[in-house]
Amino acid sequence: MKPIIAHFLTTLNFRMFLRALNSLTFRLPFLINGKDISLLEQDLKNYLNTKTSEIISFYNWRSAIYHWLKLLWIEKWDEILVSAYTCVSVSNAVIQTWSIPVYVDIDSTYNVDPEQLENKITQKTKAIIIQHTFWKPANLDRILKTAKKHNLFVMEDCAHSLGAEYNGKKIWTFWDLSIFSFWRDKVISSVNWGFLLINNETLFNKIPKIKNSLINISIGQVTKNLIYIKVWFIAYKLYNFCWIWKIIMVLARKLKLFPNILTLKEKSCNFKKFFYKYPNCLAYIWRWELAKLDEYNTHRIKIAEFYKKELAWFVELPKEDKNEKNIYFMFMIKVSRARELMNFCKKKWVLLGDYWFWQNIAPIGTDLKKASYKWDCINTEDLVIKLVHLPTHAWIDIKSAEKVVNLIKKFETGLLN
Repeated sequence: MKPIIAHFLTTLNFRMFLRALNSLTFRLPFLINGKDISLLEQDLKNYLNTKTSEIISFYNWRSAIYHWLKLLWIEKWDEILVSAYTCVSVSNAVIQTWSIPVYVDIDSTYNVDPEQLENKITQKTKAIIIQHTFWKPANLDRILKTAKKHNLFVMEDCAHSLGAEYNGKKIWTFWDLSIFSFWRDKVISSVNWGFLLINNETLFNKIPKIKNSLINISIGQVTKNLIYIKVWFIAYKLYNFCWIWKIIMVLARKLKLFPNILTLKEKSCNFKKFFYKYPNCLAYIWRWELAKLDEYNTHRIKIAEFYKKELAWFVELPKEDKNEKNIYFMFMIKVSRARELMNFCKKKWVLLGDYWFWQNIAPIGTDLKKASYKWDCINTEDLVIKLVHLPTHAWIDIKSAEKVVNLIKKFETGLLN
């Protein structure tokens, strides 16, 4: 029986496997440096329709946050407003600039509550990170109005929302700077990568200094990214062959063949490696995935619409507005017994996503005290133990979605046999 998995390399395919293999053989001289990075950045500008903007690529997404704050001349102990429902990478990047993350509670959209945002602003507040969580654009009208009123810098965190729109405009066009992530389970995946999009020409003179400060990631670390693609593809294809997949994955982790997701240092907000360039071989792989982005998002919308139609009477779905165009990168449902539902589905070979489950600053194991969290965001703390992530990625078809829906209906109605 083939499993249905919500969380994994979301756009994994045979083409990526071949290009990873090619990078370690015929294209070995271009593993670290080459023309693919600049070509990819130009492709991104064309896709984002921001030909007058500039892009700085980093090995990881938290580096983009860190350097954004450095661009804005953030001073020691300045306060940065962030969503209380976020990843520790955001918290860590803020803390490493010697500024302080101040967490704002969320509303029914999973994004920052504009009223709570206003209440958290003090004389020390210098900037807001607008996170478009999962697939829902934040309330940009009200948040940007508040930012202008208090003369605050704004950055859009588009890690979950490449392709989404708000009031007919792409979500990354509302302010001077935006960041994107293409980690292994994002809208499209490069295993690791993040970039900073700069729309304000007055900041362009800072770009050379940042780029010159970046150094190459080690060949060993780059190779781990390519191995990750190949091993995951093979393991998933062999998933139902006598647990061979599990043996492969266990051995790969034991041998430390995969790049780290989040280290213990990062979970304790003590990660400091923000100066690595994006390697050329990953740009070579990702350029071809970018060409399929609209196809992937169209597929996600199709699966999400099916979930909404079938589950509207059984679970709580997030509030949606007419002014949004959503891509449904992660389709979340709210249930009262989330952990029990996940365990029930797991027995039926359906692995629902729980990466942002149980703890509001993900992942589980993050030191909330060191992340400067004050346990004062009640809505967020209540929500995180009730959300479940349903799969919408490229490997999920309607037949698979039907199985997911039927299991959820059985669980919610008590028909568990």
